[in-house]
Amino acid sequence: MKKLIFTMATLGIIISLATAGWGLVVVDEDFDAYDIDSSLTGQGGWLIETPGVYGTCVIADVCQTPDGCATPQRAVRWQAPGGSISGTRPWDNVMKREFPVIWNGGISTFYISIMIEATADSSESGNFSYVKLTDTSGTEATRIYISKGTGATGNLAILGRQGSVEGAVWQPALSQNVPSGEWRHIKLVVDVDNKKYDAYVGDGDKSGVNEGHWTSKADDAYFYAYANGLAQLRWNMYRMGDVFVQPTYAYLDNIYMEGPDDNLQPTQMTEIWVAKGVYNEQPQLREFTHVIGGFAGTERRKEDRNGWANPTVIDAGNTVEGSAVVTGANVSTIEGFTITGGYYGVDCSRTSPNVTNNVIIGNINAGVYCSASFPTLNNNTISGNGTGVSCIGKSPHINNNIITYNNIGIAAEGSNPTLLHNNVYSNQNGGYIGLDMGSSDISYPPLFVNQAQGDYHLKSSSPCIDRGDSKAAPKYDIEGNPRSMDGNGDGSAIADIGAFEVQPPPGLRKLLELRTGTNGDLARNIDAIVTRVWPNFFYIETPDRTCGIRVRKAGHQMEPGMGADVIGAIQTNIDGERYVEAMSAYQYGIGSIEPLLMPNKALGGSDFFFYSESGEGQEGIIAYQFVKKPDGKWVCELSELQGINNIGLFVTTFGKVVAIGDGCFYIDDGSRCHSNDETLPGVCLKVALPEGAEPPAEQSFVQVTGISSCYKSGNSLYRLLLVSSADDITTLMDAPQPN
Repeated sequence: MKKLIFTMATLGIIISLATAGWGLVVVDEDFDAYDIDSSLTGQGGWLIETPGVYGTCVIADVCQTPDGCATPQRAVRWQAPGGSISGTRPWDNVMKREFPVIWNGGISTFYISIMIEATADSSESGNFSYVKLTDTSGTEATRIYISKGTGATGNLAILGRQGSVEGAVWQPALSQNVPSGEWRHIKLVVDVDNKKYDAYVGDGDKSGVNEGHWTSKADDAYFYAYANGLAQLRWNMYRMGDVFVQPTYAYLDNIYMEGPDDNLQPTQMTEIWVAKGVYNEQPQLREFTHVIGGFAGTERRKEDRNGWANPTVIDAGNTVEGSAVVTGANVSTIEGFTITGGYYGVDCSRTSPNVTNNVIIGNINAGVYCSASFPTLNNNTISGNGTGVSCIGKSPHINNNIITYNNIGIAAEGSNPTLLHNNVYSNQNGGYIGLDMGSSDISYPPLFVNQAQGDYHLKSSSPCIDRGDSKAAPKYDIEGNPRSMDGNGDGSAIADIGAFEVQPPPGLRKLLELRTGTNGDLARNIDAIVTRVWPNFFYIETPDRTCGIRVRKAGHQMEPGMGADVIGAIQTNIDGERYVEAMSAYQYGIGSIEPLLMPNKALGGSDFFFYSESGEGQEGIIAYQFVKKPDGKWVCELSELQGINNIGLFVTTFGKVVAIGDGCFYIDDGSRCHSNDETLPGVCLKVALPEGAEPPAEQSFVQVTGISSCYKSGNSLYRLLLVSSADDITTLMDAPQPN
């Protein structure tokens, strides 16, 4: 069997198995270096989703890099945890993976690799793991069983179930004794119609090619006599008894299913969801497998992904003649990636993949190379390659693509591609070589937001908006946004050309409404001026200086004094500060904002329409103040007079530098206000330095201009002044010199 080069050794991959049909199904393949622990909680990047009544959804912790994994580094490794077993039965501690692989008749073949890691000095047995097949009623039909033997061995067996459900017995037990650490590669041939199976086992490669016949007689190998089709492949690991000082591990790898060829349903085969990152490799697709990028690692539905927020880049770094970033396969999909750094971007030679919703840039010869093939290219942005699409023989389908700024747009030799609604523009040596322009194609500047910065979103004035073929377009764009949308507001929802679908602009909202709105609300604001900027975020403020807010946008081009047109989602960050997660941020006029002069204790302010349950408003800082008691003592008390919330405003304050921290310093202006920072009690205001800036001298008096912000410690927010440049710190009086 052909090896899928997308492996867990190098990719943070999320797997979604939508296998409700027949045909070749790749359930798992050679996922080295991923250690899945038994807690089934946490924040790892591995998800197996099994839709429908036969499946469950489980997220498990994973090791993200090979260096962080225990040895040996194998896939799908479940370790029975230490400690006593909870529950009323000794086998209550069970972990499982379920894969729906439904078929109702005919012969299907499974290829499964299994290995046990047993400790030599442990004579105890009891840990066991098995892969089982259940029928459509959920009743177990047969299993491949691996258990802890004595010493450094494991027992591997295939069992069949006979008789009624109530009186079923397992027989026969086709078994082998397997030394620890040695793989056994099983081929299990299941005949659903005749209720039989036949087993082979090998110790050579993982494909099961070098197997020996395991079953003594085919007639002996029956599974559950009343099974009604087979519905599910499930892997369980049980731990029997009490604490094992020396745990046993079971490993599962290389699961394939080959189903009856007369009932192929290739559109419902395996999906591989790929987490964000830059992958320096050259993956080869395999048949009936759909590889989709743009995931953060927590999504449960494909449409929840955001390929812009979670860029998934395959950069081959190999421009040797004939090399490709991605090699295609029949009935396969590559979707949601930036594909770059190859001689070819996608090589479809003699294959017919679906190439959908990708940004294909910076490939020496061709973005997509089609030789003797019938691939379908839908809604890609293909730019900055030698040739955008090269067609030699056969007739690819090329629909809704932006093909611009290449050396050649589309070149055909002995080929008659179908062209629908593409924008082929400004290709240096010709848009169409060897073929005519498609009747529905256009040739206009696409008006990317910022091509130089790699932003291939369409500006609101782009001629590609609402100019595609909605029937050919995928249901979602590269970001998981729905197609087809009315991006130009003319009342007609038509698919856009290219990888990005322009969404209808949200309604205009005042900046004050951004501060009071609910997390997740989409909004647009055009009534604010940029006050200060950092590489990946900036602040805007109303001209009357009543409120401001942070805007997060990677690679933004905003500068202080620009008016801002911002579209994005209202959010609250981990430090409790409201911000806008911007989808777009453009200049909208100019303006000027002067900072407000404030004493230290005025920064921050109280709650502002804050409701934690609904995610509305801005939480206030927790303010302590030194109060003089009748006995003359000063006592730190919680102040109820915190003032109006001003987080996000452009301010100036003064004070004596009383302490210097890591990337920050602290000032006190004598306003007798306490920050409650336990590391520096009595200090009033924390000032965050810009990267690389030196703090002023301790005991000097300074004027500081920046943004009133906050940071979280425990469950409370505290004052923070953000400074974007060393020029915003002015020394008014040097520190006194010692005598």
